[in-house]
Amino acid sequence: MSRCSIARARLCPRRCPGPKRRTISNRSGLRLIAPAWPHFDDVLSRYAAAKAFASWSLYLGDGVAAAAETARIAAAVLRIECARQCRVFGRPLDRELLSNAIEQSDLLLVHYADPETLARPEAGPNNTA
Repeated sequence: MSRCSIARARLCPRRCPGPKRRTISNRSGLRLIAPAWPHFDDVLSRYAAAKAFASWSLYLGDGVAAAAETARIAAAVLRIECARQCRVFGRPLDRELLSNAIEQSDLLLVHYADPETLARPEAGPNNTA
């Protein structure tokens, strides 16, 4: 089972169908997003800040630590979604694909994921148990 599948299983309650996802190979995803990733540092930093500061994790979890872990999870989900967008559209990461990836990441994290599960420290991407 991939880390993405494990994280999704922990974050989404059984009742939510979630978006359909195709398998993404790390090589093809990284090849398509890596060259453009540094050009979007400002957008990526603001996205992570928004996930940390406008997060239910501050209240449902262990305060700042939970919000920081939520931001790390959001960054991981965004990277995966960027790779998926690049693969689906068959082109390197650009502004439009990043915008689509942010929209899909928020759909998963805000609407499909269970906020109480997301706020727990063991939900993070570094935990594979």
